[in-house]
Amino acid sequence: MRFDIDRNSLNDLEIFNTQYNSKCIFDFLNNTQTDGGKKLLLEIMTSPSCDTALLNQRTSIIAALSKMEFPFDIKKGEADDIEHYFIIGRNILHTNPVDSLKDYGNYKLRGTKEYYFIVAGLKALIKLLKLFERIISRLEDFSLPESFKEHLADVKRLLNHQLIRKAFAAKKLNPFLVSRLDQFSRKTHKQQLRSFLDFIYQIDVYHSVALLLTKNRWSLPEYSTESHSGLVINDLFHPLIPQAVPNSTALDENTTVIFLTGPNMAGKSSFLKAVGISIYLSHLGFPVPASKMKTQIFDGLITTINLPDNINEGLSHYYNEIKRLKSIVNLLSENKSLFLIFDEMFKGTNLKDALEASKIVISSFSAIKNSKFLVSSHFVELFDDLKVNKTLRFFSFGSSDENPGNYNYKLREGLNGERMGLHILRNEGIIAALQKLGEG
Repeated sequence: MRFDIDRNSLNDLEIFNTQYNSKCIFDFLNNTQTDGGKKLLLEIMTSPSCDTALLNQRTSIIAALSKMEFPFDIKKGEADDIEHYFIIGRNILHTNPVDSLKDYGNYKLRGTKEYYFIVAGLKALIKLLKLFERIISRLEDFSLPESFKEHLADVKRLLNHQLIRKAFAAKKLNPFLVSRLDQFSRKTHKQQLRSFLDFIYQIDVYHSVALLLTKNRWSLPEYSTESHSGLVINDLFHPLIPQAVPNSTALDENTTVIFLTGPNMAGKSSFLKAVGISIYLSHLGFPVPASKMKTQIFDGLITTINLPDNINEGLSHYYNEIKRLKSIVNLLSENKSLFLIFDEMFKGTNLKDALEASKIVISSFSAIKNSKFLVSSHFVELFDDLKVNKTLRFFSFGSSDENPGNYNYKLREGLNGERMGLHILRNEGIIAALQKLGEG
């Protein structure tokens, strides 16, 4: 089941590297040890899902791996050796003694690269199978999805094969054993070993993200079976901000819109992004940056945080906002259950039109029962018009009570109408400098 998220939303949340960001969520999650694992992580992260069964499967696997202490010690070069071995162009080695010795002799006398790659690939494969033998019994102790158990059973059959046991016992791979293993790996059991390597990449990915659970503030999401139950999230923080201040929030079945106010730099945008990142990660079945999260399954996530001007098409920022809003309305008209985030709506037009447009649009949002909206704004003037909507709640960020201008980044219920723009302008000495220039 496809989860709707577009490029603009991925960029807003800094999920992948772009020319505009030096840090991203993908790099933060990527502790994989193999190229195959890294590619699979990218594949998963470009395909979020609203399939509850799949998401629960992933969380159960990650939970199990997070509780295990095992040495997942495979080096990137060794996995590369195995991949290269599987696609090597040389004919499969013959198993009769004469040909085995001949192949080995040619390697010693002529230094044939193909034979070297065969031996290197087999050594890496045997090492990987030995590694897996040490962890497979521990994995069987956990409650895991049937598909994962089937992979484990397939690997056990490989491990119990007579030739693999012989290779495990050998101190060195002699020419006769090399030939037999090559027949086994590239002919009779090629598909099984290919599946084993792909399974290792899965474990590499899940082990990589499971490491997040060893950190104090990460947890696995829980999924509600009720379609409009919304979201509850405790101690949420932005994972790319050092020492980020945690906040808790909820959009329950009775809340459709959170209207967020507060001055610039008080934490609104970071909070919006943190919520968006958590919704996105939860629809991968991955850990989230919060002590607890329970969410309904949404059909998509759309954010409008850093909407650029479209110079190539000659479109203004405001018209770009309108076009994006129209595409969102079209998605909503398909009866999709969406999570939508807007940071300072209609900032591309004049104040009067922005106020009126915001009132109309946000009031309309509050009547849409199957989606959730997180909207930030500086327009505290909207309060009197919006407070009649019982599905809309007001929250804010702002200064600490003791020290105006000193932000504590804590989410509070209610409005905040602080005007800090002029204060910042004055503190930076710009007003004084301009007055001095005028006097000169």
